[in-house]
Amino acid sequence: MAQAIFLILSPAAFCDVYTCSAPTTPISDLEVVEDVLEVTDDITIEDADVYTDITHTWIGDLLIVVMSPSGTEVTLHDGFGGSADDILANWDDEGRPYGSPFDAGDAMVPSGPGVLGDFDLEVSSGDWLLSVDDQAGGDNGTLNEWCLELSDSETAEFDVALSDLTVCQRDSATGLVEFACTLDIEPGADFSEDGFAASLVYEVLAAGVAESTTSNSVTMNAPADTSCDGPDDSCKRWFLTDERPDQIGFYHVRADCVADGDGWRCKPRPVDLRKAIGLTINFDVEYTFRVTIDVTDATLEANPLNNSAEFTILGEDLLACATGACCLDGDLCEDVTATECLEMEGVYMGDNSTCAESDCSDVSPCFVPGIGSFVTTDDACLDSDGAVECLTLPAPSEFTCTPSGDAIDLVWANNGPYDAITVLRNDVEIAILAGSDSSFTDFDPALGENIYRIGGVSDLDGCTALSAPCIAEFMFCESPLSVISNAGPTVSVQSVGTEFSEREVAVFVDVTHSALDELTLELESPSGTSVTLHDGATDLGTNLRLTFSDSGTAYGSSSLDCDCQMQSSGPGTLADFSEEGTSGDWILRASDSASPNDGTLNAWCLVFRETGETFIRGDANGDGAFFGFIDALYLLEFAFVGGPAAPCEKAADADGNGALFSFLDALYILQFSFTGGPAPGTPFPNCGDDSDNLSSRLSCDVGTCTP
Repeated sequence: MAQAIFLILSPAAFCDVYTCSAPTTPISDLEVVEDVLEVTDDITIEDADVYTDITHTWIGDLLIVVMSPSGTEVTLHDGFGGSADDILANWDDEGRPYGSPFDAGDAMVPSGPGVLGDFDLEVSSGDWLLSVDDQAGGDNGTLNEWCLELSDSETAEFDVALSDLTVCQRDSATGLVEFACTLDIEPGADFSEDGFAASLVYEVLAAGVAESTTSNSVTMNAPADTSCDGPDDSCKRWFLTDERPDQIGFYHVRADCVADGDGWRCKPRPVDLRKAIGLTINFDVEYTFRVTIDVTDATLEANPLNNSAEFTILGEDLLACATGACCLDGDLCEDVTATECLEMEGVYMGDNSTCAESDCSDVSPCFVPGIGSFVTTDDACLDSDGAVECLTLPAPSEFTCTPSGDAIDLVWANNGPYDAITVLRNDVEIAILAGSDSSFTDFDPALGENIYRIGGVSDLDGCTALSAPCIAEFMFCESPLSVISNAGPTVSVQSVGTEFSEREVAVFVDVTHSALDELTLELESPSGTSVTLHDGATDLGTNLRLTFSDSGTAYGSSSLDCDCQMQSSGPGTLADFSEEGTSGDWILRASDSASPNDGTLNAWCLVFRETGETFIRGDANGDGAFFGFIDALYLLEFAFVGGPAAPCEKAADADGNGALFSFLDALYILQFSFTGGPAPGTPFPNCGDDSDNLSSRLSCDVGTCTP
């Protein structure tokens, strides 16, 4: 009785242009090298990327510009990098911030002026020009190769499949039959966030004559990010809507990281769909059951593709549907079909004919992570195969969290008639609000980073749909908008009335200035200690917007207009403030050493962050050292024979995914130790804290080592 339907969707508008030139042209002092790529394909550009392979012994001499056939110019590299060698880069507006290293071959945004998005909506055909201008003497190089990748759509091909089609008689007394099938999709790496829409049509023919026809709509939406790094990497949930005349079902669908050519991507697990149809079955009549999928996604533009499967059977051969245990409200079991259990908002436990209430002891109301959030370990509301979580309303969206003085303001949009709203800070519930509320102010935020989530509570199924996280740091801010000139230092004072212990200091600074090599920034504590944040000794471009932190990247490793975390230039480090009090007046001085370039001190913020306990990742037994087999054995004994728990969960989280699964983390340690698997994440192999926040949800009440 099982049939399979496979539907291949190939969006007609999807087209790529990828072409390269390998001129191997020498780059000589004070000369401009130009190379032309002729593109014959005629598409409207919606995404453009450029690859360059340039050998040079002083890349700070080079100005690299690409020009389209329409005359639009984008500067890829503007002479930053000093004495570094070679430029091997994929220039991409969605890459990492512009800056060192330049020879890693990874995706990086252009320096500007201009962005590659400036080519959007232009026609691709014609001559594209790459120019390399060597603006100083003493060092030479070679333009080895450059390539253009142009796309007119970012919607990739994907496959949709309906499989395992079955029909059974649910109840002979009521005349209900049940269709069951599995929906599976195989998206490409750039699968559109808008997903796809389809109509499922269920038909029954009795002796060749139409007896019943009904349909429902199905849509599948991908999360914003479907990338992943390997089979142990976690994937964000997908979102499925099953819309029927009498109800709408919303599902959060788990996804797995699967191999895709030479890389990896997230693929949602198959989803079970069921449909009950009223029908009087006559034993001597031959019935034909048919399911058709009609893809209606407007993004496909071409005629919708259809496919169907059917089979024929005598009424007397139609089998009864299997029944099993259904847990309701965590303490009541019923012997029903899986569909009936779903309709009662229960959790289907399997195909056993009877069950005791004790079988449901582990089933309780649960949090259902929304799209974009992590997988929790205590999810209880799963169907029998663990593929789909609670039937519930969509999660709140458009969630923002904004520091405001000594508080943090939260604002969101509700996407359903919730019975209540729950507010979580760092995975702890801090407030329960009315279901219609869409704002909240946290007057008691934690020191440093606060991770908020908003949950829409449904009493009907006992589940909560959680929003994507919003992260805000508790900080003290000033927005002086003061002019910076060479007439004298610009001074801004930040008054802090609170003493914070066991903390580190970070400073966010936003400055508009056209010559950063003329600018100096100094921070002075209430005790008089001074640290130079930016010394103006190096030309690092224009404008400065970043957070100075001792746990950031090395000073000058990228543009200072990066919204990133970077160490201070010195003299001094922010650790110089670690033993001092925090209350009193903190002073930021901005000095301009020359004219005529003036600037503006737009804003600056003091951030006091809790210092985490120190540990070595993988040190499960907390003895201050990593011994692969011994630490793995410690986790296995805890998991299977009742051994002691890890004294520091963060250290025992060997794969650094923010969740402690003793068996999987033990396996990770063994694979690293004996089969060449990947090493544990930071801090490893040396002692350190969890500054990268990978294990922020786990506890570590006491440090297990000393740096």
